[in-house]
Amino acid sequence: HHKVTRGHNVITYKPGKDFNQSAYALLSVYTPLKDNPVVARALGMVHLAVDRPERRLAVTLDCPENIRPATALSVPLKVQGQGKVRYSAALVDEGILQLTGFKSPAPQEELFKPHELTVELSDLYGYLLRAPGQRGQGYGGDEESLEDVGVESLSSLRSRPTIALWQGFTDVQNGEATLNFEVPFHQGALRLMVVAASETGVGAASSLITVRDRAVVQDAIPALAHTGDSLTAGLSVHNLEVADGRFAAEGSCDGPVQCAFTD
Repeated sequence: HHKVTRGHNVITYKPGKDFNQSAYALLSVYTPLKDNPVVARALGMVHLAVDRPERRLAVTLDCPENIRPATALSVPLKVQGQGKVRYSAALVDEGILQLTGFKSPAPQEELFKPHELTVELSDLYGYLLRAPGQRGQGYGGDEESLEDVGVESLSSLRSRPTIALWQGFTDVQNGEATLNFEVPFHQGALRLMVVAASETGVGAASSLITVRDRAVVQDAIPALAHTGDSLTAGLSVHNLEVADGRFAAEGSCDGPVQCAFTD
C-alpha cells in the first residue's frame, strides 16, 4: 500500500527476476470513509516494458546485394544466444509482400507488445459505490492502427511466376548455419526473412536481395492474331552491367508465321 496525495504522485517498484519482458500494473486508489461519506475509487492500468537482454537472440545475415537468376543462393547465418537454437527461413518475392503490406517477422515486438485486456473487478469494495447493482467494472482498452497498404488492382499486374521458398526448422550448430536456396529465373527483388528461437529467447533478421542479369531482353508481341494479319513486334535489350553495350541479335519463326528481322 502507498499513501498518495492530490495531484502528481510517483510510485517506485523494482521488478523481480521472475518478471517477463511484458507486465501490467493495476493501480487502485481509495478514499477513506472518514474523509468522505461517499466511497470513491479510481482505477488505472499501465503496461510495463521490462528489459530482459537474455531473452533476445542477435541474428545476423551475410547476404549479397545482387545475384543472378537461376542460381544457387547460400547465405551464412549467425545467432548469438544461450541454449539450443532453431531457425526457419523464407525467401519471397518482394512484389508480393508489398502488394499485401507484409512486414518482416519481429517476434520480440509481437510477443511482448501491449495487448488488449479485459478485466472484471469482483471485490466487495465495489458494493460500497453508488451503483451497487453493477457487480463489476469492465476495464480495458486497445488501440487499432490501420495502415494503407496501397494494394494495386490485380488486373494491372502482368502474369508472371512468383517466388516463395521456405526452409523449415533447422538446428543452429555453434551459433552458425548456412541458408541454401535454389533461385529460379527471376528479375526483381527478393526478401530473405529468418526467425530464430531457443527455450529462453527469440530473434529475427531480414535482408533485401536484388536478382538481375547483366542484360535483360523485353519483348512487345501482340497476344492475338488472325490469319492474314501483318504485325510488328518489338524486342528491346536493356543493358544493366555490360561494359561495351554492343549486342547482336538473331531470330527465326516456325509454324504458320513468317517473319523478317530488322535493326
